[in-house]
Amino acid sequence: MSTESLVTKRDALALARKTLEERKATLDSARAAWEKANRHLIEGVAQLEEDAQNADRELRDAALEVYAANLDNKKPIEGVEIKLWDVMDFDKQQAETWARTNMPALLALDAGAYKKLLKEVAASKTLSSLITMPGTIRQEPKVSVAIDLTFYLPDTIAAVEV
Repeated sequence: MSTESLVTKRDALALARKTLEERKATLDSARAAWEKANRHLIEGVAQLEEDAQNADRELRDAALEVYAANLDNKKPIEGVEIKLWDVMDFDKQQAETWARTNMPALLALDAGAYKKLLKEVAASKTLSSLITMPGTIRQEPKVSVAIDLTFYLPDTIAAVEV
């Protein structure tokens, strides 16, 4: 691919970003005006959401009270049902100790920590002579594009107000 082609693509990206920025500003302005004009509706909906959450919590609390009084009553009224869920309670330290002995496959590798250690070992002649770790480090090209490309827009487009 030629550098001319790259320039064309960069300039197209610059124009696309500029247009997007302008449209977002227009949308943000329109949204702010709409929210100001409809503040009462927004506040009303927020209050209704809070009321619905409170009613939901009160119903759930009351249903649990009815169930606690009679453990056989899992359907206290139509539309409300008590379901029993399995909840596991255990000490994490004890579970890890047990897993190391009985099922090491349960212990997951912290890939981020492994990558960091692999990089440190590879960078140190002393560590790399003492520790052999599976894995390699390679360099991979990634493109970095400047956030502000307006400098590359024609003067007439760059000067347009947002």
